[in-house]
Amino acid sequence: CVSKNPFVTDSLRFEETSGFEEPIASVELNSSTWRLQETLVLTLEKAIEMALVANRGLISVEEQVDVSKLSVVSSESQFELKYKPKANAGFGQHSTDGVEEKYGAGLTIAKRFESGTALAVTPRVDRVDGGFQSGVDISLRQPLLLGSNKEYNLSSVHAAHFSLRSSERSVFLTRVHTVITTVVLVYRVVQQREVVSLNELSVARLLGLVEATKAKEKIGIATP
Repeated sequence: CVSKNPFVTDSLRFEETSGFEEPIASVELNSSTWRLQETLVLTLEKAIEMALVANRGLISVEEQVDVSKLSVVSSESQFELKYKPKANAGFGQHSTDGVEEKYGAGLTIAKRFESGTALAVTPRVDRVDGGFQSGVDISLRQPLLLGSNKEYNLSSVHAAHFSLRSSERSVFLTRVHTVITTVVLVYRVVQQREVVSLNELSVARLLGLVEATKAKEKIGIATP
């Protein structure tokens, strides 16, 4: 339990009530300097909620899930359509009119398949000899040995999905561990409060016994 006021640090007091919907512990902090009193009352559900929000280990594994999702997107993107604009410019051979200028532009559409086949189509337009020329370049690549089967090409995708599932399991296990630890600690506070109450009751009974013994000693009923 943490006080909302950083100057309130003098004393602590824990209280117990029964039932999950009722407060099971409260912290009362007093400051003689500021004359302030603040009480943070926690139910078991509230304590668990705060632990799940503030636990740094849980935050870390949740961020790892985001990293794994990005890895999945990155590995699957190699099989998506890719668009690559391209342009070229240069000078041709010398002629009677001087240096001939050439330039052009195009767009490459590429696709890689799970079998390893890579296909690229590039429609283009070039300016040559005072006019324009259009055309289409087609490129097809098929690996013959390494990278020619589906399992090899999808290995990075499978690894990314496995990492994502592992991260999600880590989040689940960390949340379970955080909840169990919080419940144990909350009831330990309640247990210690009961132990203190029992000890105070024992001290009071012993003091009463001492006083009764002293009284009996005065009248001769008891001996030292």
